[in-house]
Parts: sequence; C-alpha cells; structure tokens
Amino acid sequence: MALNPIGAGASVAIAVGAGQTSSAFDVRSNAIRLVAVGSGCHVVVGSEDFTDNATGVQPTISDFYIPSGGVATLQQKKASQIVASVDTGASSTVFYAPEGMQWPFGVGDYVGLSTSNNPDTDVDINWPTIVNYVPVTAVDNGSAGPYGSFSARLTVTATTNGISTALPTNGQATIIRQNKVCTFGGSDSSAGHLHYQQVQISGEA
Repeated sequence: MALNPIGAGASVAIAVGAGQTSSAFDVRSNAIRLVAVGSGCHVVVGSEDFTDNATGVQPTISDFYIPSGGVATLQQKKASQIVASVDTGASSTVFYAPEGMQWPFGVGDYVGLSTSNNPDTDVDINWPTIVNYVPVTAVDNGSAGPYGSFSARLTVTATTNGISTALPTNGQATIIRQNKVCTFGGSDSSAGHLHYQQVQISGEA
C-alpha cells in the first residue's frame, strides 16, 4: 500500500484521563493516518462539537484505540462546494451554491470557508478566520417549483456582517467540510502525542 501525503501533518497531545482536541483542518482526503507516540489513546476523528474539552464530545474507552507506537489509517468524509453568493448576518450566515448544484452537507456538520486561490490577502484573513469550524444549522437544496428557490442555501452559525471585504463569488470561495482529531488517554500512565496526516491510498506499493 502506497500513501501520498496531503497537506501538512500535525499532532495533538495525549493526556492521561482527559480529552485533547486538535485545531480544525479542511478535509482534503478520504483517509487520515494516525501514529501514537509515548502513550496509547482512544481517538475520534470527525466533524463534531469538540469546542470544549470538558463538556463537548470526546472519546471514551469504547472508541477506537491506538496503542503506544501504533499506526492506524481511518476513513473520513470529504465534501466541498463553490460559493456563488452570500447573505451576511449578525449570528447566522447563508451561503448560496451555483444554480443547479447542491450542498453535500447535513445539519450538524462543521465546515469552513476556503479562499486560498484569491490573491486578496484581506479576504483571505477575514472570511476564513470567522467561518472556521462552524456548525451547519440548515440545508435547503432548492426547488424549481412555484414556491421554490433555484439556488441551494446553506445556513451556518457565523457572524459575518462586520466583515468589510466582499466575499469573492467568481469560483474562488469554497465551503469545505472540516474535521478535528480528539484523543483520550486512559490506559497508560504516561502522556504522549498523536501525530496525524491526511493521505491518499494508491494501492500496492
């Protein structure tokens, strides 16, 4: 099996008897490789409410376990869509897909905004910083009927009405599914780190 790395790798701490959560990352591959160093841990990789290590979702002893020195490759769901237009708001924001296209997300998914192809650094700073690992609260994939909408709408929890720079709507802005990696160390008495890297699997080497 040959693995092709996608993007940069990172790591998240493994704490004894406690949950630790990574930063959000754009899902750009259907697989993620995990290596536990210094301690074993239970792990969850997903698009969930990991915002608070104390009260949010975190792994338990029934979740996937990686022993110290162990390596695992888990599946993750990749999804993205180009933004055609946006309605800013004080607490929620509505993004519109190009006409005839749908949103590949569901309520409860966490998403981010990518404008990496846009040379305007102000836009790159403002929009992706605010629309980063935000929950999807509504999905309306449109209807061409008499009371329908031709453009599919995606509503997320994000305050965007204070952004002074316009969102590019010429194919340079994309809503993309985001994941986090959350660890729980409980079986070992030592702390460690879980290294993770998105990969593509190309078959036998």
